[in-house]
Amino acid sequence: MASGDADARAEPGRELGGSKKESEPLNRFAVRESWAETQTRLAVASARDAEAREAALRRAEADAKAQAAMAAEERRRAADEVIELSGDEEDEAATALRGEKENESALAAARRRRREAYEAHVNREPRTAVTTNKKRTGTFTNPLLDPPRYEPSREKNAADLRLSTDELAEVADVCLAWYPCSACLDTGNAGCTLIAQELATRMGLCDGLGAPTGGFAGYVEVRGVVAGAAERLPKVFVTYRIKGKTMRVWAGVTRARLGCELLVSRNDIVEFERDGYTLSAR
Repeated sequence: MASGDADARAEPGRELGGSKKESEPLNRFAVRESWAETQTRLAVASARDAEAREAALRRAEADAKAQAAMAAEERRRAADEVIELSGDEEDEAATALRGEKENESALAAARRRRREAYEAHVNREPRTAVTTNKKRTGTFTNPLLDPPRYEPSREKNAADLRLSTDELAEVADVCLAWYPCSACLDTGNAGCTLIAQELATRMGLCDGLGAPTGGFAGYVEVRGVVAGAAERLPKVFVTYRIKGKTMRVWAGVTRARLGCELLVSRNDIVEFERDGYTLSAR
């Protein structure tokens, strides 16, 4: 009986241990570091390949130059000796001349390949667009007072600041990549922003059961139109943007059919209006 009780007590422990291992959260920092390390390795491998190709082209060019120099030396020696060439010797001279032309064409081809490889390597390098110190008037300014920097356009388009109840938004996943989704700006939602569980799972914000992958952050109570009806939903930190404005808010993960993937609350709409956006029912 004692051994049976011990086995009975041991079984729940093993089950709890297994469930805990299965519900371990996804380490976002490890994913980000692994992605950065992979990009670094790819960049190093690309640089090594470019250096190897350039070294091969330099060797080919050096060989072609050596052959051309040898041919030039042979021509100089032949010019110093005044000898009447027979018919066979004339044929050999013509063959040597053709070989010289082939060497020159090989040298030109090597130069062309080296230039193409260099241009391809330069085109693969990332480039960032920054403004210069020269303004539109063409005058030069002090780089200490006006350093090169990115300057957004000062002219705002009124159409870009007009919001409707149904908008196309973008949500960032755990790797900070943006994915499009449908959003609904609900002025009657006085609570928090809600995100569909299917979208949150695709973005890696929660698992298939709706549990947040970044760790438990608490619950939010959502009340519907029915009196006394309420639901407690787990919270996740969501980053989304609509028409150029980025929002970072706590959102509740729901399984309800919202008619959209992201239900924006009234509090978020107020933040849009503070930045000059206007909301219309169209």
